[in-house]
Amino acid sequence: MDVYYLRRNQISKDRVYLKRSKLGAKAYVFDVLLLPEAARILNKYQDKDPESEYVFPWSKNRTRYQTFRSSHNAKLKRIQKNSGLEILPTGGVLTTKVIRHSFATIAKFKHVEPDIIRELMGHERGDIDTAYKDRYPEGVRDSALKEICNLPNIK
Repeated sequence: MDVYYLRRNQISKDRVYLKRSKLGAKAYVFDVLLLPEAARILNKYQDKDPESEYVFPWSKNRTRYQTFRSSHNAKLKRIQKNSGLEILPTGGVLTTKVIRHSFATIAKFKHVEPDIIRELMGHERGDIDTAYKDRYPEGVRDSALKEICNLPNIK
């Protein structure tokens, strides 16, 4: 949802600044490195109108978003079927949520610090000390993201 409603002013240089909308008033801004592969996707599908506030040209109506999400997940399901992709360990259907969880699982298997995974995914911890902890430096988060995505040589 947050990418669907991505605004142009949320991208600066090679970073994307987001708030997880599902967190509501508790949401905070977090940033992630815009990897070259992601930048190519943004460029391919972006609204060509330079006056547009949003990156993508899709209607921002909530019902249209829900239709888009359903259609997108149906396409992922077809990709899964056509490629023979199996969701482990118990099977299931490929969706954007499964992809998000796979990112976290890959990070865990690569022994990425849990707090770095949390930061990259925009999660908040319930611990009282969260408000007092410094965030990991940008370079540490970027290195972890590249490692998770198996892109260690990207600068």
